[in-house]
Amino acid sequence: MARIAFQTVALSAAMLAMAAPAVAVQSENGSQILEDFEGYATGPRSFNFCSVAFPAEDCLGILSGGSVELGTAAFPAASGSQVYVGTSISLNIFDKFNYSWPAVSALVTGVDPIRLQVWDYDTNTASEVLRFDSATAGNTTNFFFNFGDDSSPQYLTRFEFSSATEFAIDDLRLGLRDVPPGVPEPTSWALLIAGFGLIGAVARRQRLAAA
Repeated sequence: MARIAFQTVALSAAMLAMAAPAVAVQSENGSQILEDFEGYATGPRSFNFCSVAFPAEDCLGILSGGSVELGTAAFPAASGSQVYVGTSISLNIFDKFNYSWPAVSALVTGVDPIRLQVWDYDTNTASEVLRFDSATAGNTTNFFFNFGDDSSPQYLTRFEFSSATEFAIDDLRLGLRDVPPGVPEPTSWALLIAGFGLIGAVARRQRLAAA
């Protein structure tokens, strides 16, 4: 009877760990957030992927689908001693209309090809569109897999790493150091610039009229 009770408690604890996002141990480099999966108890879990400086205002999504595990010969940790293991690991941004991240990268390890798919929010259709879809060749160890970089920031509201068999990710980075999340789309920038130009022209005309 006691054994059954212990198993029930253990199962409940495991389910709770998977359901409740972990308290962030992430670090920031400017506007970029690094998750290296250190500082957590091992086992299945998800993560609030938030701003370290403003966690209440800038908790933009949840990373889920994997289990924190100690590094092994098959899944060596790139830094520290722990990795995140699964067959489908994804992050969804809550407020897709107002927020997007300019890049995502991770070091991936697996026997089978590992696929990275990235989506962005299309304001014209009010839906997400697939922006990037690529896969490794297989038999990779801490392969740098990324979408967007300093020379070419991209925009994403959801991403998914997936494979036919278990794989590991480590040193997951969301965003870029000098590009904060929520940057307007290129079309929005064009409208903003045009608007600022119009305001400037009106101001100049008013000054000339006053003179």
